[in-house]
Amino acid sequence: MKFTVPPETLLASGDYLAIVRDFALSKGVSPSILLKDTNIELDDLINPPALIKNLIFNHVGVNLYHQLKSPISEAIEFGLSMTTASHGSLGVAVQCAQNLDAALNVLVHFFNTRINAQDIKIIETEHHILAYLVCKYDDPDTEEQVQHFFDLSALISIATNMQHMLDTSVLEGSICIHINKPEPQDFPHHLLSGKITALFDQKTLELRVPKSWMHSPLNISNPELAKAAAQKCADELKVLSPQDLVSKVKQRIREADNHIPKIDKIAQEFFMSEATFKRRLKEQGTTYQQLKNVERFELAKSFILAGEMSLEAISLHLGFSDASNFTKAFKTWCGLSPKQFREINN
Repeated sequence: MKFTVPPETLLASGDYLAIVRDFALSKGVSPSILLKDTNIELDDLINPPALIKNLIFNHVGVNLYHQLKSPISEAIEFGLSMTTASHGSLGVAVQCAQNLDAALNVLVHFFNTRINAQDIKIIETEHHILAYLVCKYDDPDTEEQVQHFFDLSALISIATNMQHMLDTSVLEGSICIHINKPEPQDFPHHLLSGKITALFDQKTLELRVPKSWMHSPLNISNPELAKAAAQKCADELKVLSPQDLVSKVKQRIREADNHIPKIDKIAQEFFMSEATFKRRLKEQGTTYQQLKNVERFELAKSFILAGEMSLEAISLHLGFSDASNFTKAFKTWCGLSPKQFREINN
């Protein structure tokens, strides 16, 4: 097993659901087939959310894959459909970098802003830079050949966008995609340019770029836009990348606008079932109720000392049924009533 982070916390950009949708429609795959046995609604397919749970996205991918007639060949079409615009802020940051070396560094550093179930790895050899994808966990619902389809599509997208960013007419060599499968009879070599080649029956699925290309300037290099896009990626990474669950739950309680959410609602916010959410907290030696009590006590103290809210308003915000129950709980926490606490600390 590869679990380095809990798989239920992993997310993908909703942009990719739109790409899968459009590709599926071009292949005559109906929305009902694409969404079979998923928790995605038709409205979400029409207007995808900003983020989607990766486990659900994988299920959509499985549904698509099993409708394809020649997956390896069609992976080329799917990869070609993913332009730099398909990759959001990351696409902007990459294509506006100073040179290809800087673009690859940005891609590696911020790859998880688009999908954080995988990392892209770079290896330097004597003559080439190798790029390949690594899954962070094993999803039992995703078959090996399905993952291969999407990985090949991703490498095709990287290769073609890389070529568009460069003036390859003055560069020697070509980008080579090593594919660890036999070559299908209908493989569309003609869809790949002269600067991108595909070799089959290789040991691994990887992208090979001539090392001599690394310091080649990009066609639309723009330092100002590259910096702004990289900052946007950094902000997105904070949301997409899993953090310590306890810290995130505490922060969510503290930042509650009107009232602290109940456990089923907060579990949904973290893309988990209530049972999974409880188990994850138990693994870290706590419960939602314990975290809520600690944070409610701290919030209660600050509200009481500020003197801007009535006990009734504080009670409602902290999730108590009335001021009497809040007062009893507060006295249990610190041995003082709210009035006594305010008098002692003012």
